[in-house]
Amino acid sequence: MRTVRFFFEPTVDSPSALHGSETKGFARLRSMASVSQSLSRRTDMTIKLPLAVAAGCLCVLAHPASAQQAAAAPAAASTAVITPEIRAAVDRMASAMKSLQSLEFKADLVSEEVLADGQKIQSSSVMSASARRPDRLFIEIVSKRRNRQFYYDGKTLTVFGPVNKYYVTVPAPPTTAAMLHQVDERYGMQTPLLDVFEWGVTGVKLDKVTSAMEAGADTIGGKVCEQYAFRQKGVDWQVWIPQTEPALPCKLVIVDTVDPSQPAFSAMFTWTSAPQLADDRFAFVPPQGAKRIPLETPNVPGKQEVAPK
Repeated sequence: MRTVRFFFEPTVDSPSALHGSETKGFARLRSMASVSQSLSRRTDMTIKLPLAVAAGCLCVLAHPASAQQAAAAPAAASTAVITPEIRAAVDRMASAMKSLQSLEFKADLVSEEVLADGQKIQSSSVMSASARRPDRLFIEIVSKRRNRQFYYDGKTLTVFGPVNKYYVTVPAPPTTAAMLHQVDERYGMQTPLLDVFEWGVTGVKLDKVTSAMEAGADTIGGKVCEQYAFRQKGVDWQVWIPQTEPALPCKLVIVDTVDPSQPAFSAMFTWTSAPQLADDRFAFVPPQGAKRIPLETPNVPGKQEVAPK
């Protein structure tokens, strides 16, 4: 399971928290914030999945011929396990996501931390997100333990801790998708629910899924939603899709099956219909007393910290 930097949800508001000096447990706690981040960059695995949900080839540390054979097997299996009905449901959700030029949602998040003795501790928070294609994004994650705000205006990315008023700002690529990938690769900052933002661009990739099933209907947030469960190497995930339109996801659950304790992450969504999002929603204006601090680039050879101007 990928260790997600806690950049959005540190346990304390301080410069060191913005940089990553969080406890190991809470760093692992963020590791299942998206299906697409859950398997890449594991130092203890020879197989590494890319950021898109199960997209791309399997990169096996073996001879090229062996790698090709290993990559072909999951794709062949997925043809049989993805029924036309499941594919249609997932495509319907992806189409609903792609149709949104602006989106806004609130998500109730529940994560599990695995302690050294194997005991699991749950942590809850609320994520609010606003986005406008192709180059605007605002995210806020709040709980009793932490508060982070994330501003992207098409030119820069700013992460702000409102409690102690520390923030970092770095240059960013001109699209949201490129920005999310760049800050992940360069700074180790990873986005909760990255899948939700990617599904509206790339669709839902199922080519590495080894098992898929329709699990029945649930009522979530007053809507009747169909539950779909998927398995792929190292991760189980479930998505609930409403029976009525628009087919925006009701709930997402991700389980790390590599860790023997199988910690889980869940998000329950409430969507805003046709949000009107002005530019100032995505522009960070430092409040009085705010301090800009450097953003380090940990474990990236040749990279220097980004100093405040």
